[in-house]
Amino acid sequence: MASGSQLIVQLLWASGLLGLAVGIAAWQRLENWIGLGLAGLRAGLQLFVFSYLLAMVFVLRDPMVCLVAIGLFGLIAALLLRNQLSVRLPLLPLTCVALGLGVTVPLIYAVIFVVQPPVWYQPQILLPLSGIVLVNASSGGLIAADRLIQSLTYNTTTIEAALCLGSSSSQAIEGYRRDAIQAALGPHMAALGIVGLGLLPTFMAGELLGGIDPFKAAVLQLLVMFMSLVATLITVLCLCGGIRRLFFSEADQLRQW
Repeated sequence: MASGSQLIVQLLWASGLLGLAVGIAAWQRLENWIGLGLAGLRAGLQLFVFSYLLAMVFVLRDPMVCLVAIGLFGLIAALLLRNQLSVRLPLLPLTCVALGLGVTVPLIYAVIFVVQPPVWYQPQILLPLSGIVLVNASSGGLIAADRLIQSLTYNTTTIEAALCLGSSSSQAIEGYRRDAIQAALGPHMAALGIVGLGLLPTFMAGELLGGIDPFKAAVLQLLVMFMSLVATLITVLCLCGGIRRLFFSEADQLRQW
């Protein structure tokens, strides 16, 4: 493990790459070259504050602290998902439940059957896995929610015609719901298709830099990808069901937002 002085030296040399990028942007007279440098500095500050909080959780090794940290991750992810939607809807409770359920199911499975740590609440395992899966699940949830909301907003005539012909709200939007789910799974399908074909995934690269055996790193990378796939599916299914309830009354009448 590197000492404090070694970490400082490494940070200074790594910051040289940011300076190089800012210099190139300034040389090309890009308008946002100052913003590029500030973004890099802000990212460094955020990461160090976050690392300090993680170090506290690792030292405490308390199950409640670990679960609270995961809950905070989930709340932040839910807020970001809700705020990035193209149409502002009262979806925060729904996104919290969807992400919570989506992350909990594969996380419990991974801890019990795959990772099998000495103690189930080991933060060095729970926090990285839950963090990565939350990011992927929230990204997929955003894609699906936006797609479904746009479909329900701009296809009102088709939907109302289906309702008039006797279809239920679920039947009237089934095609749009499937399209939203498929759109959310698109990035995962693409990632599964190209992984290992000369491209090193970010998580696996980090494991290798940490000295992990390549085969173990490959297993962990697959675990993360499969967890993200399940989490995205569960999250998207919950979101699509909740959005349908927002857009339709109990009498299957279409609402406009």
